[in-house]
Parts: sequence; structure tokens; C-alpha cells
Amino acid sequence: MEALNIISEIMKTCSLSAPRTIENGQDSNTALALACANRALRKIVGAHDWQELRRNIIFKASSNHPAFDAKALGFDIKKLAPDFNGIITVSLYENGSYLPIEYLSADKFLKLKVTGIGSPLKYFTAMGGKLLFLPVPTAEAYEVSFVYKSKWAVVFYQDGAESFKPYFTKDSDECVFDEELLILGGVCALKQQLRLDYADDLKDWEICLEEAKNSNIITPVISPKSVNTVLPDNPALSARRDI
Repeated sequence: MEALNIISEIMKTCSLSAPRTIENGQDSNTALALACANRALRKIVGAHDWQELRRNIIFKASSNHPAFDAKALGFDIKKLAPDFNGIITVSLYENGSYLPIEYLSADKFLKLKVTGIGSPLKYFTAMGGKLLFLPVPTAEAYEVSFVYKSKWAVVFYQDGAESFKPYFTKDSDECVFDEELLILGGVCALKQQLRLDYADDLKDWEICLEEAKNSNIITPVISPKSVNTVLPDNPALSARRDI
């Protein structure tokens, strides 16, 4: 359902006239309803690790990439994915290779980097808003693919391509969530602003939210866990992964 229809349903439920548009020039009631819908949207996004918010990204790991920070020797995550909110998968993957790029905790990553210990594997960590790799990528590119958690739930289309943003701003915007959930949340927020009784609406909203969360089956791993990699102090030795 498009944003205009969602806002219309919210306003009609609150005995307000449905708007012709939610874009520039809307009246005060429409602006209030739009703000309430966006507030409900933020609550939904923060309530659960939704399957709908999982995104896949593929990029060229190269020192020539626009997101590569030559000072940090890593990739600016916000430039790779502006809606980034966390890495979901334990490993990243190099396209064309059967070997994963393994996650290391920041301290293990730094130890491996400082000691210069060789390894047949590639490793990564996330630090200071940067995605860091060992070995450090050179101008020779390889494709990296991973799944991340987004914090943006509004879908819009630009030049025929699907894109995402944090809030409703256009009539044609859509939501990745079920519209019933958003309408109920928007109604609660709007009735609260209008100082109307919304106790029953709040109960319906909470029931609907719990049902949506319970039916949203996801993989339990959200935060990466460091692989059990042995890092010897002797640089002449190679790092190895315990099986």
C-alpha cells in the first residue's frame, strides 16, 4: 500500500478528512498524521530484527573504490550502504572463491596486522565505522558480498531502481512491513496527539506487533562472533584456524 493510502486510512480512523496528497503543501492535520506514521514506523523498526530489513551488498574490494579510506586502510561502511545498521552474517564472501572472509574481533585483527603473521585466509573486522580487511586490499579488485541489517523501511523507486529511505515523504512511497501494522501504530500515535481515547487501539497494535514478530522467523546470528583462530607470537609461523 502506498503512503498516501496509509495516511488516508490513519486519518479516516481518527475522523479526519482523507488528504489528496502528503507531499508539499499539505494541511496541518495531514502533516501531523504523516509525522505520526513515521513515528510508528521508527517504533516498528526498533522492535525486532526484521527479516524485511535484511539487505545484500556486493562491492569491489579495491584501494581504488570510492569508499576506501587510504588513512584508515578500510572501507567507509556508510558509503557502501547509507542505511547500514549492523552486519548479520558471521562471514563475508569473496565472489568466485569457496573460502569465506572470516570475522576477527578488533583485538585479534590488530594482533594479526601488527605481527604480520601469514595466513591462507582473508579476515575482516568492523572498527570506527570502517570495514577493514587483511590482507589490506590493493588496486587489484575482488568482489565481496555480505548481508547486513538496514535501519530504513521505506521503499521508493528512482529511475526504475528500488531504493530505501528512513521516512515517508512522497505519495508513492511504500513500506516493507505489512500496512495493517503501520496503520494501527499510526492511529495510536495520532489519537494520542489529538487527545482522543486510544486504549483499545493500543491493545490492537500490541497484539498485531507481537503476532508479526512471532511469525518473522530469522537466523539467530545477528552479531558476528570471532572465529577460533590461533595467532602465534612468532611472525615466522602462520595463523591457523582450529576445526
